[in-house]
Amino acid sequence: MQKNPEIPHSNIDVQLKLRFEVNADLLEECCRVLIDRHESLRTAWDDRSGTPVRKNLSSAAFRLQRVDLSTERENQKVRLEQEIADINARPIPLDELPIRIRLIQLSSAESILATTLHHIAADGAAFIRLYGELIQLYMARMSGESSPLVSLVPQYSEFVQKQQAFLASEKAERHIAYWRQHLSSQKELPLRGTRPRPETPPTHLSLKPFLMEHPLSEGLQAYCRKQGKSIFTVFASALQRAVQKNTGESEIAIATVLGGREAPEKSSFGYLAGIVIVRTDLSGEPDATEAFRRTNRSIKETFVHSEVPYLYLLEEVLGGDIRRLPSVHFNYIPLDVSQYGPENFPIDLLEDHRTELTWTGLDFYDLGLRIIQTPRDVIVVCRYDNRFLDEKDVERFLSVYFDLLKEFTLCQEP
Repeated sequence: MQKNPEIPHSNIDVQLKLRFEVNADLLEECCRVLIDRHESLRTAWDDRSGTPVRKNLSSAAFRLQRVDLSTERENQKVRLEQEIADINARPIPLDELPIRIRLIQLSSAESILATTLHHIAADGAAFIRLYGELIQLYMARMSGESSPLVSLVPQYSEFVQKQQAFLASEKAERHIAYWRQHLSSQKELPLRGTRPRPETPPTHLSLKPFLMEHPLSEGLQAYCRKQGKSIFTVFASALQRAVQKNTGESEIAIATVLGGREAPEKSSFGYLAGIVIVRTDLSGEPDATEAFRRTNRSIKETFVHSEVPYLYLLEEVLGGDIRRLPSVHFNYIPLDVSQYGPENFPIDLLEDHRTELTWTGLDFYDLGLRIIQTPRDVIVVCRYDNRFLDEKDVERFLSVYFDLLKEFTLCQEP
């Protein structure tokens, strides 16, 4: 069930900077409350017999890892990077709790909360829910108040049962028929790199994290507010145009996350991401406005059929040929924890400190963008196949991408 268990290919992680003095014992207690609250955080699997057997673990098994770097003056940054890399590099066995949290104290009023989840238990967007509930609960407990969290939500097992029932229904057959027609001409479309693209999936991806310049991020948000447009579609549309300019093709497909998650207070906690393939005809070199219209139309059409799982599309529609999957992945995460309480939580999202990510997943993509929007910043984490893409290849691609995004800030639409 777990391929190469010694490799952390299923780890997902986010780090938060906490700008207040942390009571570590209370934080650990709050973590256990959330593990008890969400079934997927206490579910483990025993596959020693060859057939996975589900088992529920106790939150008592959770331990908040604690590291004090407050006395490290000269080497604190280096030590911090080492601590974050260490917790991310350790694989999480399927027979253990699928969550690890390390509290790294930098000073009496500043700490880093480094969290790693097994992908079987959650998707990237789940961090919004996890951190929002954790901070809200912690603040309430610090004030001596009762838990502010809403009553227990549907559990992840219910979501899985619904998905299995869907795939066995006539409704699913209609959606699958759409994908068979829609992806019938889907072909391998690698990005142009310094070297030829290898035939095998990557085992490592290089990472390049950075902050989006404030004038650009603020300009995009102002444009979306004025025009009533989705910033998710703006990011996706510009990305499809960047892929078109790189490959010279007119039919551009990207993989992205749509649906699968309702409002936080109504959804379960787990792997809910609905990864779908968005194909758009960009023939004729459309400008930003026209490309947005086409991408928006594609996304709306895709959303209607997004209940079909991505891996099901790979196996049943694309015949298991991973080379026909989109070469570019895109994930937009609006990390807005204000929906869980005060608008100005004393937290910041920390930029990714790694330079390389171990990877042995099913995806066969060349470049992935994770765009994380916080109330203060837009953080972009680029992951790419370093076997044929050099850092300069990625920088050229991203330069084109950001130039295309800037076009939206210059649009003079009525």
